[in-house]
Amino acid sequence: MNCEKARSYKRKMTLLQRKSAKALLVFMALILAITGFELAGSSERAYADEHASDMRAVWISTIAGGDFPSVKGDAAAQKNQFSSMLDVLQGAGINTIIVQVRPKSDALYKSEINPWADVLTGVQGKDPGYDPMEYMINEAHKRGMSFHAWLNPYRITTSGTDVSVLAANHPARLHPEWTITNKNALFYNPALAEVRDYLCDTVAEIVDNYDVDAIHFDDYFYPSGYPLPEGETRDGAAANQRRADINEMVADVYNTIKQHKPSVLFGISPFGIWKNVSSDAAGSNTSGSEGYYSVCADASAWLKAGTIDYIAPQIYWQTGFAAADYETLVCWWSNLVSKTGNKAALYIGQAAYRDAVAAEIADQLAINDRYSNVKGEIFFRAADILKNRAGCTDSIRNYYSSLNTSTPSRGTQTSDREAVPAAGMLFLDVAPDSWYAASVNSAAGLGIINGMGDGTFAPQAYLSVAEALTLAVKTYSLQTGKTFTAGSGEFWYHNAVDYAIANGIIKVGDFTDYCASCTRENMAYMFNNALAGEQYTLNSNFTVPDISGSSRQNEILSLYQKGILTGTGDDRAFNPYADITRAEAAAIINRVAIPSARVAF
Repeated sequence: MNCEKARSYKRKMTLLQRKSAKALLVFMALILAITGFELAGSSERAYADEHASDMRAVWISTIAGGDFPSVKGDAAAQKNQFSSMLDVLQGAGINTIIVQVRPKSDALYKSEINPWADVLTGVQGKDPGYDPMEYMINEAHKRGMSFHAWLNPYRITTSGTDVSVLAANHPARLHPEWTITNKNALFYNPALAEVRDYLCDTVAEIVDNYDVDAIHFDDYFYPSGYPLPEGETRDGAAANQRRADINEMVADVYNTIKQHKPSVLFGISPFGIWKNVSSDAAGSNTSGSEGYYSVCADASAWLKAGTIDYIAPQIYWQTGFAAADYETLVCWWSNLVSKTGNKAALYIGQAAYRDAVAAEIADQLAINDRYSNVKGEIFFRAADILKNRAGCTDSIRNYYSSLNTSTPSRGTQTSDREAVPAAGMLFLDVAPDSWYAASVNSAAGLGIINGMGDGTFAPQAYLSVAEALTLAVKTYSLQTGKTFTAGSGEFWYHNAVDYAIANGIIKVGDFTDYCASCTRENMAYMFNNALAGEQYTLNSNFTVPDISGSSRQNEILSLYQKGILTGTGDDRAFNPYADITRAEAAAIINRVAIPSARVAF
């Protein structure tokens, strides 16, 4: 058998093995569902990555030597650079490194499939004299840091389309029929089964031979702006097929990993915007480039299918940025993870390389921690952490240090004993002497507001418009007896929207972005309308000093009259434009549902 026939035979056998493994997994799942038994680890997967529930990561770029290596052809210098880099990163609180080990279909590891990367020696295919990834993994693990192997699936070159300049054993040189060109660069054709097989073989080789904690793909899929056939549109058959090509590749890679080493994670870091709301009602309230169209990446589909273990959208903008506000997108992705069944962990990609973001990185970390679905963050990139761009490294170190010395973050528990709520409390993070304790217990007991699924309530977390509206709808349903059935899946809040419109709680067009944070005035608007038929006046002859400019002032005053809102301070100010917290919402729910809890003043 000649070499080409051997490679073809290997690809065919690998594909058959993957299909057989997939069929076996489906069959086993069916048998287990019928018998009621579970596979060990099926209800709580035993991942290799000990930091999966509290990721504090950084991307280490190697393309063109971006972060590593700074010198070529010197193994000792490269090792010293990498070890020193890890010392600095660990000192900043980083617990996970995501290293670009296959930048251009070439490798920073020993491979029988891909040639040595040119960033190591200056010559693609030349042995650097050591195994960089093996060294990196050992250095990370001995520091207690996790190691994710970052691969770009389709890139071959960043400039130039002549395959003859590639290493002699480069897959694209051996198989030029696998390639496509765009903007004077070479890429693998995602439509080809042979390319999917090649990618799966590449991933299997890494997982089998190296102690990696995860396989990581970035946001490059179809080349950005790759032209569609004449007459085709971005939502037409050809574009849909391209997205299906990517979805199939993602599923195949996921199944390959789980077949070879189930404990290894598979994560993808897509572009920060899936679709804008102008393109799709389910999209985010943004106006930037959309990954769904620009590179044919349907991240929502991967989450629905459960073919990734984590997703890390690159939300590379600052708070208040008109086209793509940071918190708007964090909220949108958090809701998407919930709507698709919480099958994957959510980490947020943050742009430490941009001065505007680096300067507010502590504020962005605080935003992340408001959302229970956010299990960590990844900073791009290592060089900017090393140089402390705009003071970001100091901010990151201080923020993580504050978490380490207070309560465990993101729902993690470090105690050997199982944590339990305080006596009389339903949630771990609601203290009996807090002003909202009774309201939280009452509202949760009524079945209107729930905890976060990990034993906590997150009283200071902010509500989205969708969440606030759902609470108003549930309260209305409880009061009137009109049945409400909560939604599920990607558009979980649509049932609440339809119900609210039908019952006069909101009007069509009141809100355009249900993922946005809900202000106190909008919460008052919803709950007052939910009580439109109630004739109940407890308070009169009062003023609220800060609502004259609010478009919801009538609704706010109505809830003051009913004893549902009380304001703060001697003047009972309301602060209408502030976002409402879960604790404040619980107090409103309690007073709406139980008139005896209302406050006279």
